[in-house]
Amino acid sequence: MTRKISAALSFLLWVCVITPLDNNFFGVILQPDPAFAQGALVLEDFALYSQKEIKLDNIGESRGNIGSNGSIDIKKGASGSVLGSFQALGDIKNEAEIGIYGDVTARLIQDKGSLSVSGQKIERADLVPLTLPASSFSASGPDLEVPEKSSMTIVPGSYGRLKVKKGAAVHLSNGEYYFVKFELDESAALDLDVSSGAIQINVIEKIKFKNNVDMQIVGGNTDKVLLKL
Repeated sequence: MTRKISAALSFLLWVCVITPLDNNFFGVILQPDPAFAQGALVLEDFALYSQKEIKLDNIGESRGNIGSNGSIDIKKGASGSVLGSFQALGDIKNEAEIGIYGDVTARLIQDKGSLSVSGQKIERADLVPLTLPASSFSASGPDLEVPEKSSMTIVPGSYGRLKVKKGAAVHLSNGEYYFVKFELDESAALDLDVSSGAIQINVIEKIKFKNNVDMQIVGGNTDKVLLKL
């Protein structure tokens, strides 16, 4: 029951490292009208939610609530602002320069960087774990690697690890894709052609997008792209 991607903005999922540590992950790239800085949030209020740990690195300007039944770790470096709230049953640790236009709620908030919060900072919160939808897919097949400054078109199907090197580009078109891992290096490009139909990307273990990854949707908009992990 993972929901559809519904915005063209470079959301943090495409410019950071997501480490759920197991297969329970709920991810969208923005919602049409997400709830920001409100009371008790339900799963559908979140742009990104993980069963255990989320690691964020070099977050771009983003919009949407971020939550975890475990912890949230914002890595050191300059980041943009997030229009949304952060919520974790465990700790939230920040080492970045980041502005959050919403609330930050956790068992413990550790700010070793510069964390600016427009709403409330709430520690020792009495939060209830949210139940994530179970993933029921698998992936197997050849590993794929796109060399630096080259490109590759991948047809729908099942694969092992996808590794897109620095400055390279990968092109996907309508259909369902299954990967064990989905990794793009710095300045790589992900082109999603939805002119002939929707794209569904299913990832078993890990999504890793490094700095300045460029995502382009061709022939439609983000409501034709679905990501499941």
